[in-house]
Amino acid sequence: MTTVTIEKITAHTVIGVEDWERVNPIPVLATVAASYDSTAAESTDNVDAAVDYAVLTQTVADFIGASSFRLLETLAGKTADLILDRFPQTKTVSVSLCKPGILPNTAAVWVTVDRQRKI
Repeated sequence: MTTVTIEKITAHTVIGVEDWERVNPIPVLATVAASYDSTAAESTDNVDAAVDYAVLTQTVADFIGASSFRLLETLAGKTADLILDRFPQTKTVSVSLCKPGILPNTAAVWVTVDRQRKI
C-alpha cells in the first residue's frame, strides 16, 4: 500500500456556525492522505496507474472553494467521500482541515476525517 500525502492545500470558503463566519470566505488548509495499491504504477512508471496528486490537489481545492458548510466535520467528510468517488483506486483517505487563527489563544483548529472504501 502506498500513501500520497498533500499538505496544506489552500482554498477559501464560507465555513462556520457564527453569523460573522457566514459573511466572507476564509482560508481553509487541507491535508489529504490517500492510500492505494501502487504496484501497477511502479511497474509501468505511468501516472495513469497512480493517484495523480496534481489532479487530486485541484479536485480538493475546487470542491472546498465551491462549498459552504457550517461544520469542518461536514466539509472534511464530504471531501473524503468525493476523493473515494473520483479516485477509484484509493482504498483509504484521511482529510484534515484547518481554520487558522479562528479562536483566540490558538494557532488553528483542525478536524480530521478518515474513510475507507466499502468493499
